[in-house]
Amino acid sequence: MRKLILMAGLLPVFVSANPRMPGDFPPHGEFGKPPMHHPMPEDADRLPPFLQELGLSEQQQSEIKSLLKAHINLMGETRKNDHAIKMQLHQLSYSGAYSEQQATALIEQVLAAHRTQALQQAQLDNAIYKVLTAEQQAVVQAKISKMSADKPF
Repeated sequence: MRKLILMAGLLPVFVSANPRMPGDFPPHGEFGKPPMHHPMPEDADRLPPFLQELGLSEQQQSEIKSLLKAHINLMGETRKNDHAIKMQLHQLSYSGAYSEQQATALIEQVLAAHRTQALQQAQLDNAIYKVLTAEQQAVVQAKISKMSADKPF
């Protein structure tokens, strides 16, 4: 009987302990940092942070969101190709058939893919910029000029 009373008294302690299970993600703010994640395609429904305080109209928001969705779809394919090239380079590095010429050719392909991605990002940024009014463009330019070169948005 004493054991039963002791167990009943300790039951709330065990229930509220809530130990972490394997595969659980740390809660937001643990170690002073938010959890890291990569934007998923559904994140195209959110505007970039630098555009949220501009007072965009509904039409501007829908145009920007459609531009973002198209860009995400395009970048998904580009990243798949980039990953395939990097895997070829990785496999070549750990094979007996390694040659500097083949490695250099694969590295050039990776660089060309990065150039393409940078160009696509610049085109997206410019398309978003053209959707803004003159006042909104001035606010964005002021925000960009305040940013340091080592912290892109």
